[in-house]
Amino acid sequence: MQRWAVVGLACLCGLPPLGRVHAADIPANPVDLAGPLARARTAYLSGRYAEADALYAAAIGLREGDGAREEPDAAGEAWLARPLYELGTVRKLEGRCEEASNLLRRSIRISSAAPNPDPAELSRAWEVLGTAFDCRARYQDSQHAYSQALNLEDGMAAPDPKRQVQILSGLAVAYQYLGRHTDSDRVFDRIQDLLKRARIDPFQHALLLNNLGTLRRRQGRLPEAEAAFREGLDVADKSPSPGESKALTAYLLSNLGVAILDRKAYQEAAPLLARSMALIDGGAEVAPEDVPQLMRNFATCLEKTGRKTDARRLLARATALERQFPTEPQRSAAVSVNELARGQ
Repeated sequence: MQRWAVVGLACLCGLPPLGRVHAADIPANPVDLAGPLARARTAYLSGRYAEADALYAAAIGLREGDGAREEPDAAGEAWLARPLYELGTVRKLEGRCEEASNLLRRSIRISSAAPNPDPAELSRAWEVLGTAFDCRARYQDSQHAYSQALNLEDGMAAPDPKRQVQILSGLAVAYQYLGRHTDSDRVFDRIQDLLKRARIDPFQHALLLNNLGTLRRRQGRLPEAEAAFREGLDVADKSPSPGESKALTAYLLSNLGVAILDRKAYQEAAPLLARSMALIDGGAEVAPEDVPQLMRNFATCLEKTGRKTDARRLLARATALERQFPTEPQRSAAVSVNELARGQ
């Protein structure tokens, strides 16, 4: 569920009906691929990811499962960099993160070998690669990817403060999961400075406040953590898109509840955690790998407030869901977020 990647949109006038495309239907000349790739982008921007995947894969000659392979890049394949990046983004959105990371790394290799690589495109590819590593809990790799994206953005003649904030947010989360809280603090300080010059939408502002609150809780600075989560909830309410704010609100409510549990105010935390769970059960698009931890947060509160049967039932649900993520390490009770599903 890539949060920030933006794919260029070609002219979509007079396109044939959308449908599955086979490699045999794709012209051999890369110059003639504009139509199929435009159809793939249409499907991607409309949220039809399976369809977009098939169109992109056919256009660049992949077969089912080939996205997990890292193949040598033949000379003259510079045109492949953009389609590989876009297919990698789609596979990240589909949750196929290992395949996404391989496709994105191949795109980066091709772009980097070009005579005049576009730093803006490379920066975006590195950033999406960071999110692909995040969803596989490979935070050392994601920290490296975000750092590469940031170096490219910082090196431009006119860096975009909004892009810098986006990349720095991912970098701060990676540092948190690596336990490098001093580095995460330094990144948040830079974000705060950039926010004085860059107006960002309420959704992204609330997301940053969620992650700042998570860092403050891990540092034991509970009053500051609660303040950040409460401010995040206020900002999320101003988001123009109810769908995206619904998911982020679920995180913020749970994280605020956990911060309050830390000071043993169980009755105060209970309604916040209950609201978070109600949003999740109601369809809030929370990252699937985070749902078990959010359930455990509420179960802890239920146990502390004497509702032991309800707590056991919720823990059983959480345990069943965790089996779908066998390689996922145990999450911290308060969850940082560097991406959420969002319409482009």
